Amino acid sequence: MKQKKLWIIIAVAAVLVVGLTAGILAIVLGGGEEAYRTVKVYEVNGTVEIYRGQGDAIAAYQNMLLENMDSVKTLADSYLYVKLDDDKYLMAMPNSAFSLEATGSAQNSKTKIVIESGEVFVHVTNPLSDSSEFSVDTGNSTMAIRGTSFSVSYDGEQTVYQAFDGELAITPVDQNGNVAGEPVQLQENTGITVTTNQEAVEVSPTQEIDYGAMDDAELEFLQFGIEQGNEMDGIDASEIESMLGTEQPTTEEPTTEEPTTEEPTTEEPTTEEPTTEEPTTEQPTTEQPTTEEPTTEPPEVPVYKVVFMGNGGIYAVQMVKEGERAVRPFLKPDPFGSWDWDFEQPITEDTVIYWTINFE
Repeated sequence: MKQKKLWIIIAVAAVLVVGLTAGILAIVLGGGEEAYRTVKVYEVNGTVEIYRGQGDAIAAYQNMLLENMDSVKTLADSYLYVKLDDDKYLMAMPNSAFSLEATGSAQNSKTKIVIESGEVFVHVTNPLSDSSEFSVDTGNSTMAIRGTSFSVSYDGEQTVYQAFDGELAITPVDQNGNVAGEPVQLQENTGITVTTNQEAVEVSPTQEIDYGAMDDAELEFLQFGIEQGNEMDGIDASEIESMLGTEQPTTEEPTTEEPTTEEPTTEEPTTEEPTTEEPTTEQPTTEQPTTEEPTTEPPEVPVYKVVFMGNGGIYAVQMVKEGERAVRPFLKPDPFGSWDWDFEQPITEDTVIYWTINFE
């Protein structure tokens, strides 16, 4: 009888342990991916400081995980690149200061960038879910997006917005955060300026973006956005490569397009009017050779697809003309490794380039 009671006690205890364990697992795993969000420093050029709570400045480093409410400061000639949730990318320009609010989950995210000064560029490569939000605040306006590429700069008086892909919803606000004007829907390839003038907030007319005024870092970040799938009506990858001076089309238009034999020297021979007044050889049949205007126009150069594979899938896609070279993607899929490809090698067919991990 005692042995039977002992087995009952053991069985009940086992059930309790299993139930407790299942409860703990449900708490830990119940959120799954919904409870996990990554905000990671992708690259640092120069000196960038991170301020967390009341602590001293922390030097930013590659692969550093940022936290909600971190403040960021880039020093002169310094750039910071941040990746959020695998589909949002931020570049902070030199002499910028901003705070980053990142809450929610990867699927239902709440992201706010509060700019004190400086400029940031952002690519959001996937449309936000209905319950997600992404906004940028400055001292005189606030902006909301659903999925786009844009830049925002603020100097204490003026906020300059540029929409490279998609639309921006911009609302002027006063120093107390109250709405101070009609909302503006900024269309793709345009920009506006919001200015604080004494106590009033003024919004300029929209203007077309001047891509020629951008520096190399800005153009390279736009090129990266195009590689990630953002379509920009105002500029394409080939135009950016031309502005950066990275195109290699010396063989794009062969020198045989206008051959030197177009007007041969034999067109009017010196024997045209010999002393013999009317010889039968006065006008030879070779006067106008058929090679004067060749019809051999340069053939159309084939274009090949170059696919970069990283992070377990397609990382970027480039369309490259035959004989030209693929361009190394602006950002890396992983801090450790490299592209298994010689970027001095010309492309002659559809090509797949893989990212290889190297921990050395």
